[in-house]
Amino acid sequence: MISLKLYHTILWFAGLMGLTSFGLVWSIYVTHSWLLALLLLLVLAVLIYALAHQLNATNRKIAFFVEAVVNEDTALVFPEVKDSPVMTAVHRGLNKLNTIIQKIKMENRAQEQYYQKIFDQINTGILTKDERGFIFLANRMCRQMTDRTQLTHIKQLAGSDPKLYRILKDIRVGERHLVNVKSQGEPLHLLLQATGFRTQDRDLTIITMQNIRNELDYKELDSWIKLISVLTHEISNTISPMTSLSESMYERFLEQEESPDNVQISKHAYQKTIEGLQVIKERGEGLIRFIDSYRRLTKLPRPEKKHLAVEDLIRKIKILVSGEPNFDQVSFRQQVIPEGLEVFADEKLLTQALINILKNAIEALQDQPNGIIRITARVEPNGKISIAITDNGPGIPPELLDDIFTPFFTTRASGSGIGLTLSRQILRLHGGTLSVKTVSERGVAFVMVL
Repeated sequence: MISLKLYHTILWFAGLMGLTSFGLVWSIYVTHSWLLALLLLLVLAVLIYALAHQLNATNRKIAFFVEAVVNEDTALVFPEVKDSPVMTAVHRGLNKLNTIIQKIKMENRAQEQYYQKIFDQINTGILTKDERGFIFLANRMCRQMTDRTQLTHIKQLAGSDPKLYRILKDIRVGERHLVNVKSQGEPLHLLLQATGFRTQDRDLTIITMQNIRNELDYKELDSWIKLISVLTHEISNTISPMTSLSESMYERFLEQEESPDNVQISKHAYQKTIEGLQVIKERGEGLIRFIDSYRRLTKLPRPEKKHLAVEDLIRKIKILVSGEPNFDQVSFRQQVIPEGLEVFADEKLLTQALINILKNAIEALQDQPNGIIRITARVEPNGKISIAITDNGPGIPPELLDDIFTPFFTTRASGSGIGLTLSRQILRLHGGTLSVKTVSERGVAFVMVL
């Protein structure tokens, strides 16, 4: 439309200029009227100027529009009511083109925000740096793993974690490194991998950070479970006949005691044999009970999941542990965000895991005058649900944090050492995790993520 009107305008000017030129020649060579020739020459000059001005005005508008687009200024609007139909059409066309550019920019911005949202939801830390150490991009998980709200240069990690800083500084494309760090008091085992990327003006390195602590814990737990299965099987096969035999001998000696004339051994030897067989019987039965308790680690049923109201679950668990010796001396505080939060899990198994942790917390506060246990449930940014049980007890020594989930490990004289291991196995069957971390004041926090 613009080109058509401009074409018509040029034709109109060309026609006038042709007629004027013809009149100029006619006035000079035919009528010899110099005054008319001068007047027609002036008209011709005006027409040429008007045509040049018209064309330059269009070019100026287009150049102004292009400059505005380069400067990302898409807010300008050209008036569409003009005396010149050509300029009216030009303004209308530029406004239409500007609207299209605005729409494309808005779509690109929305798409960029969409990809950024996905990028931040990835459970793997990702950062992009150049050869000078400047960080151009770091997602939410990366900032969380490094305990940083903002990451602009790897030197920011030099003071808080020198080992991680050195690896990030020296890592080369294609390399893999393992490093142990602490994030919010929780130990992480990070696997770092570097990939190269070339932009128009620089070489960048994309580094992924994957926490493989859970995978290592799962493999360790698998190894323990396999070992326990073998041990319980072999020990049971050995102890069962021994217990049965000692019980039979014990009963026979009791029969001999009813007929002392038939006893062929001394009274002292007889009495010692009775006592020995009794000890064998009791210890054998105790060992079988001991084995049965550990066998539970390998015989957990498959979870039968359903939607459970977290508030109701917490209320039931508090009732179930209300018989603990120190229960009345502990203050319970709970927070569920949002209200009515539900978790998809097996009620019996999850209840067992929570009870194991809650009992440990209550026992840890037995000598605490103002013992407090906080139960907090919330939806995490990645959509998963976390349940944290935090106490203000004496805490766990740092050197023991890595051992508390090991089967048979316990710091209590009466503990079996399978409670936390069993709880972690329950969470694993749900596709979740159970971790422990020290809190800033005192005590520890056990965090379940489902």
